[in-house]
Amino acid sequence: MPQQRANCEPYAPRQVEGAALIKRWLEAFNSRDAEAMIALQHPDIEFVPTTAAMEGRVYRSPEETREFLGALELDWEVFETHPERFYEVGDRALALGTFHARGRASGVEIPSQRVGWLITVRDGLVYRWRTYTDEVEAMDAVGMSEQQLVEHRVDPP
Repeated sequence: MPQQRANCEPYAPRQVEGAALIKRWLEAFNSRDAEAMIALQHPDIEFVPTTAAMEGRVYRSPEETREFLGALELDWEVFETHPERFYEVGDRALALGTFHARGRASGVEIPSQRVGWLITVRDGLVYRWRTYTDEVEAMDAVGMSEQQLVEHRVDPP
């Protein structure tokens, strides 16, 4: 419940934990550090990366996170994320940025794909993770336009 300050509107203290979680998770992803990713996961994680969304797959355990990264290494020579802007909205956080990828067997390159990463935080950990390959779709999932998100922008530590 929002606290009441004397002679002021109610306010809710802002936390930066969600944006920091996204940043740390993507750093672990970029270095293929499954254990660091798992350390940031809630025990009841629902993790839907880009590839899983296309397949209708949800990863739900530490073992499945390791499986995901193993498959990523087999299929992709390069797959790097580059978050640029972070937002906090209640118990959710959104990062917008790009990813760059190159297929291992095909050599097909995806030079700079716009993307959004949306998480729900529970108990200070990533409870839900969803990657969107359309930034507008990611903002729609938060229920805000880019203009509305401006006041929710944060810089994670």
